[in-house]
Amino acid sequence: MLSPMKRALVVALLAVLSAASTSSASSQPKVLYIHEARPAGTMTAVIANLDGSNAVDLSSAIGTADFAEWSPDGSRVALAVEGPEGLGIYVVRADGGDPRFLARLTGGVGTAPAWSPDGKLLAFIDGDLLWTVPADGSAAAAPLTAGAQFAKGTQFAPKLSWSPDGARLLADIFPGGDNSQATLVAVSYPGGAVTSLAVGDEAAWSPLGDLIAFRSLGHVAVMRPDGAALHDLTAASSGEPAWLNERAVAFTSYDRVRPLDGRDNAVRPNIYIAPADGSAAPARVTGAFDERDDRAADSHAPVPSPDGAQIEFQGIEDKPWRANADGTCPQRIPVPGSYYDEFADWGWQPGSAVARVSCTELWTLVSRIPVRVGVGRPAVLRVTVENHGNEQAVGVSLTATALTRNTKLACSRGCRLGTIAAGGSRTVSVAVSASRWQRVRARFSASHVADELRPELAPRLALDTAVVSFDAVPAKNG
Repeated sequence: MLSPMKRALVVALLAVLSAASTSSASSQPKVLYIHEARPAGTMTAVIANLDGSNAVDLSSAIGTADFAEWSPDGSRVALAVEGPEGLGIYVVRADGGDPRFLARLTGGVGTAPAWSPDGKLLAFIDGDLLWTVPADGSAAAAPLTAGAQFAKGTQFAPKLSWSPDGARLLADIFPGGDNSQATLVAVSYPGGAVTSLAVGDEAAWSPLGDLIAFRSLGHVAVMRPDGAALHDLTAASSGEPAWLNERAVAFTSYDRVRPLDGRDNAVRPNIYIAPADGSAAPARVTGAFDERDDRAADSHAPVPSPDGAQIEFQGIEDKPWRANADGTCPQRIPVPGSYYDEFADWGWQPGSAVARVSCTELWTLVSRIPVRVGVGRPAVLRVTVENHGNEQAVGVSLTATALTRNTKLACSRGCRLGTIAAGGSRTVSVAVSASRWQRVRARFSASHVADELRPELAPRLALDTAVVSFDAVPAKNG
């Protein structure tokens, strides 16, 4: 859970957010994603409402989708699709109509088509060249670069990123093939001049175009467009960065998180937000998950909504989640289908507004769990209930339940915890004892008045419940 100081930092970084909180968006924003359709097993590009309704299949009539990207105005989608005649670049309307073939890829490697900021061009990789093609199909694709500009055997990563002014593209190249170190280059448009910027990959322009965030030797770094003023934002291994707003960068990073059961201390990926100038340490906005929780982010880049209010991220079981940009109120996104592969091509419709969500979310944690105690001797456990939501929880109570016979439990000051503020917690001591030699198990569950009065604020997961166990043994062994 974020400390008050770190949460204040995150709030300060989210300057683009509205001050008002509401439990649901006034309109349904649309999202674009690729999933594995069953039983056919083909990858399909889909547009749907955020609640999963009104899903439109964009690609299965053409072939298997590799990549998909919204046009800047949100009216069209560019696709890289593997069809009967090979891999090609297509454009289709957001309602699934008027699919247009633009270019055939002969290099044998998938590429992500990238829209120019004005929506007139698509850039893509084919073989060892960077190409552009008019998005309306009015002309054939033409190479922007020449093979002589790169060493023999150079390979491109599939991702390209246009500068906001449309004057340059960022590309990742591997001068010695797949096993070589990635180098970030800028390619001018329309001249096609190539400039090497830094060792790194997975680059993204800031919304103003004055900075570039990228991965440098596994760390998230930021530099100016000319490669100057390069500085690391992280020291730990991190995933692909994404700009949350003009001055804040979101990314995933692996670290050791606090376990909920007091014992397991696993390493999990979490989402961090950092000021682009490096003026403060990155603030973790997700975390403390355990094996009960599949919403922990994986290494894919978090995807901020266009208004910066929420972040989409892929859970560790390949399920999409969204949360407020400060990490509060995570919710599973109910996109249709039975199995989801990679959500690297997830995208919010440009210009859509996604309201910040309000919620309470109670987590129950138990500490001081013994390995064994003597029969008849109480084990005094510390049970903490935390509110990870952004609204106060009123009338919080802790229910302590013995799951084994001959077991007694008693809260030292009663199990009514009162009101827990957003980001706050309450701790109570619970004595657990057994009258015979046995394995002792007990469950601790937190609830509050809003669970009954406002179901939409109830916890989405079983994090409000913790189960502990230990051995009650003869006193001489206790």
